[in-house]
Amino acid sequence: MTFPFDINNKNGNQLLTSEDVALRLNISKSSLYDAVKDGRLPKPIRFGGRLRWKPQEIDNWIEAGMPEGGQDD
Repeated sequence: MTFPFDINNKNGNQLLTSEDVALRLNISKSSLYDAVKDGRLPKPIRFGGRLRWKPQEIDNWIEAGMPEGGQDD
């Protein structure tokens, strides 16, 4: 199975982990999970029970002023 993003960053397309996003937003992982559950962040990609985000989606969302509801799909 191939994915469009390399979770091991071999090609520079590493997805962000929950820890990465929480650090970028200066919030706890618990607050991050609450925001995901409430739909206040861009929709994550799920790998099993783990959440990942495309770095550009998080960066665009932050640059847009972190609007409620994440980003339009």
